Amino acid sequence: MFKSTRMLERREHSLRALKEYTELIDFLGSGGDIALRSMFLGFSAEAIGASRVTFYFHDEENDLLFPNVTMVYKKGKLVPYDYYTELKDVVIKSGEDICGMVIKNKEPLFLDHLQDSKDYKGYVDRKIKLKVNSVMALPLMASNNIIGIVELANSSDNRKLSEIDFYVVSIICHLTMSAMEKVKLYNWSITDNLTKLYNYHYLQVALEKELTRVKRYPKDLGVILIDVDNFKNINDSYGHPFGNRVLKGIADIIMESIRKDVDLPVRYGGDEFLILLPETNFGGAKLIAKRIMQKLKPVTFKFRSQHFVKPTVSIGLTAAKKDDPINQGKLIKKADDALYMAKKRGKNRIATSL
Repeated sequence: MFKSTRMLERREHSLRALKEYTELIDFLGSGGDIALRSMFLGFSAEAIGASRVTFYFHDEENDLLFPNVTMVYKKGKLVPYDYYTELKDVVIKSGEDICGMVIKNKEPLFLDHLQDSKDYKGYVDRKIKLKVNSVMALPLMASNNIIGIVELANSSDNRKLSEIDFYVVSIICHLTMSAMEKVKLYNWSITDNLTKLYNYHYLQVALEKELTRVKRYPKDLGVILIDVDNFKNINDSYGHPFGNRVLKGIADIIMESIRKDVDLPVRYGGDEFLILLPETNFGGAKLIAKRIMQKLKPVTFKFRSQHFVKPTVSIGLTAAKKDDPINQGKLIKKADDALYMAKKRGKNRIATSL
């Protein structure tokens, strides 16, 4: 009797969530993609009481998956999991793990007995130390192409996910796809949630294309790597929400300092940013680096009413030329070496690596 009552309550909760999500989509319309993308994962997990939800970006060209956004259930609510700490380097091939099987077969997958499954590898769950008994993964498709995968695991009340849960999430995915154009969904999948810059995974795709262009045409590729000085101290002293404000503010300055629709600004790590500068040599890259430093110089962030925080950044820059025998790894290392030199020389400065 208790179990039946609990199932009925869960079903009513799911129906209410679906009704609310439908009303919000109707209100936002297709132009509300920024608000919609911030709600989609939360609603998917909350509607069925999932303890973990992840959105995977699908690199269609290389048929690879990267966990772009993960939310976990903690202390009675869903909270974002900072993938830069542990999930940044997770790469899943087609046919690998549950979400890789979805990519391979272009079909949703629901497993409620993981102990009997050979497909589940749990790459994300092992990283975040989550014990899982059931999981579902559904493709987000546009024009028969998979833009990404939404994957949900477990329930927050220790029950296994059910067929009803799977049906509810399927409806939410369908509503989301109906409300978003393909280009908007793709932009969402390659964008960092906090800063609205490109994410780390998109960098892997874009950098390979830009290096190919460098080798084909006599054009340089500038690279700027930026690190926020003493950012851990900012987080420890004022808290992560304030630290996020600082990161967002610096990201806005980066956007103001570069060429719109030409340069590629990326959130490279927790407090690191990287900018790809097509058709830009050392001199051009240095001008942009100086512009960023100059714009940041007068900026302060107010903490409550007593404290004002004045962040600084260290910048390393380099450039790839047509005749350079260079690949992604070597180019990033050169920028990183320059950044290390800027830090070593006292921070709040620019260093270059030829």
